[in-house]
Amino acid sequence: MSNVYNYLNYERLTDIVKKNKPYRRTTDRYPLSYRQHGYKCFFVKQDEAGNNEYHIAYQWRWTEEDSTKEEYEDGVAKNLYGYRDRGNGVYTKWVRDWGIIGIVRKDNTFEFTTDRLHQGTRYFLSSMFNVNKSDVTSSIKHGGAIYKEYTGDWRDGFTNTKVIPLFQGQRIDLATNNSTLNYEVQLPYVNRQRSKEAMAQYKDSLNVAELFFKTMTKEIFSSEMQEVFNEVYPDEKPNWRDKDAADKLVAFIKSQIGTDLYKAMYATMMYKGTLNAWSIGAGNPYAISSRYDPFHYFKSAKTSFIKQLKLENKVHDIKTYGANEAYPSNSWEVKVFVDGKQVKVY
Repeated sequence: MSNVYNYLNYERLTDIVKKNKPYRRTTDRYPLSYRQHGYKCFFVKQDEAGNNEYHIAYQWRWTEEDSTKEEYEDGVAKNLYGYRDRGNGVYTKWVRDWGIIGIVRKDNTFEFTTDRLHQGTRYFLSSMFNVNKSDVTSSIKHGGAIYKEYTGDWRDGFTNTKVIPLFQGQRIDLATNNSTLNYEVQLPYVNRQRSKEAMAQYKDSLNVAELFFKTMTKEIFSSEMQEVFNEVYPDEKPNWRDKDAADKLVAFIKSQIGTDLYKAMYATMMYKGTLNAWSIGAGNPYAISSRYDPFHYFKSAKTSFIKQLKLENKVHDIKTYGANEAYPSNSWEVKVFVDGKQVKVY
């Protein structure tokens, strides 16, 4: 689509700066639309050549930063919000700042600089991009957050005409809402013959595992789940399944698939959040006394585990889509590369 009137257009923001005063008590903060909507604004900065560039902000964001013991004690004494004693001499504080999404540059492009893209931010960007039948949305089967344009309606169905994955560093031409980057999207598809050959070696083991979990007691199940948890995290035990904890589980699954099917299966249950498997592994006493029997966990995790087996046995062929192409949804891992280097989609 051409001749888009994107509300982040460099010329429009430049005109706002010329015709409006900055917000009170600031010298560089201006409204994006209605002045009373102060949570939608932009800041005027300069690039290396001295040209104005506009940093787009939506709402506030809180980040946790390191603090000193003295700061912590002073903050607690003054009843200030956000100071935490994390133990072992570690102190943190929560700091509020503007949620900067990205930068509009003189060449009329918008570069995503944020490290996250929440629902409210996606809705805000949809309105800013200003194209009928378009959305900034999250789609797991497209790899994460995307900008899409489409035709059709709810009666006849929708057909995507453009799908752009969004990630830190993605750059959008605000005259067309097209990416200016040399990226490609790789979608895996199961090669049926290779899949059949690869899975044949696991058929008997999976049948035995099914019988095993059918007859297993809850006590044994909990005990073995905790053993795997402690093997994955031999030192510091994570309190929740954050990215670092999840990455360790994935690495453990890969290391065990060819040697110990059961350990790999327990780790898959925790990685996928099957029922309350993570809490059982972490030793939560309420989760250990779960009303579910072990076979419930096996049935819930079996499909995910088989997918993991296929991934590790490389049963896929790859189809590649170029920049701004409308690539379809995919049940497997969608990968995006910029100049040959993989990037993480929001």
